[in-house]
This record gives sequence, structure tokens and C-alpha cells, in this order.
Amino acid sequence: MTRTHATLATLATLATLPVLALLATGCAEGRSMTHTSRSDAAFVTSDAGIGLGGPDATSPRPDAAIPSSDEPDAAAPPTTTVLPGVPALRCGRTYDHESTYLLRGGAPDFATIRHRDGTSLPSDEGGASCGGAGGCSENVTLLGDGDELAGVLERAASFSVQGAQSGEPGTGSLLVTVCGEVLEPMSYASSSTTLPGFVNGPQPAAPVPTLERCEVSVRATGGCVWVRAVTVTCPTPNPNQP
Repeated sequence: MTRTHATLATLATLATLPVLALLATGCAEGRSMTHTSRSDAAFVTSDAGIGLGGPDATSPRPDAAIPSSDEPDAAAPPTTTVLPGVPALRCGRTYDHESTYLLRGGAPDFATIRHRDGTSLPSDEGGASCGGAGGCSENVTLLGDGDELAGVLERAASFSVQGAQSGEPGTGSLLVTVCGEVLEPMSYASSSTTLPGFVNGPQPAAPVPTLERCEVSVRATGGCVWVRAVTVTCPTPNPNQP
């Protein structure tokens, strides 16, 4: 894949986001802890002020590996060459555990983080607001250096990811690649000594350069980053919705 640098979402942009506050388990400790997976129940959350909400779809929990070009998916349509057999991300919110839409590369973990921000828990985790003084605990994905989530965009307008800003040692950056265009790395390291907080990045959301089917990936670099969801906006009417 030829990579070209986009001019969106510089580190300065991310640094202007409000510090969303209060501590969590460190990156190294988080990767060695015993993890509890989310249930497969469907849920919906709007996360007012954080991004678009959307209906969820239940999916099997086994972590899917990102298929390589020399291991074609036997069930894939013969004309599909971009992540064969993987449905395009729907318009709105897709959560990190939805393995039908988001494939996992490397060795990412499911782990619990306590965070304080403008999000709300999914209904299968109680649906509580995370904006209170004590924040809330949520089971999300912890990407280690080089780990990634990947999916498919088709007739999409923009893309963003929810990563947690954290003052914990070992916090790294996210490198987002949208249809072959590599965005500026987004650092999630913070000087705050309070709880981490999830923010959307880049700001504004990255435009999708083509309406054709293409791959999008979110990779941690330089350390660990907590990721809970991605958001896709689509033209109106939404052409990739049933």
C-alpha cells in the first residue's frame, strides 16, 4: 500500500482538546492483567457530544485475525479484494468488540479501564454516564505498540476513533490510515495525574478520499493506547445502509 501523509489531525489539534480527567491501570500492567470480555448483547449509546451513535449488531466474540493476501477467505465474493468477507463499517458508531466489522491484528487485549469523559457505557455494561467525579469502568481494547484494528469503508464521508488520553507511563500514539492515506500520528500521552478520558480523533474527523471499498486501520505506535469505538459518517441518504 502506498502511504502519503495527510494534513489532518496534527498533534497540536489533539492537544487542544480538554483534559478529561481522573488514574487508570498503567499500560504494561493493563496488558498483563486478567481481562474480562464484553457480552455479545446488542446495545445502543449516543454519547452526546462525543460522536454519532448507531444501532449495534451482535457478533461472535472470537478475535478475528486480519486476513493476509496469501490466505484468501473462501466465503468472500470473488470481486472483493479489500479484506474479503468483511462488511463495511456502518454509518455511526461501531464498538471495539464488534469482530464482524473490526479485525484485530497483533495481540491486542480486552481490558477494563476507569475513565471520566463525556461518554456513556454501552447498555450491556450498565449504560451509566462517565462524566461524574468517579468516572466509570469499561471493558475496551488495549492496543500495544504495533497492534491494530482494521475495517472496511464503503461510500463513507469521514472516519474517527475514540482513544483515551492518559498520564500513565507507556501511553503512545495512534496512527490512522484511511484508504491508503496515513494521517499524522495522534499522541494520547497526557501530563494529567487524574483519570484518562476518551476523545475523538482526528478533529475534525478525517475525510474519506474515495466512495469505493477501501481499508481503514488504527495502529498503536510508541506505546499502548486504549480504544473503545470508531465513528463513520456517511452522505445523506446513507447509501450503505439497508
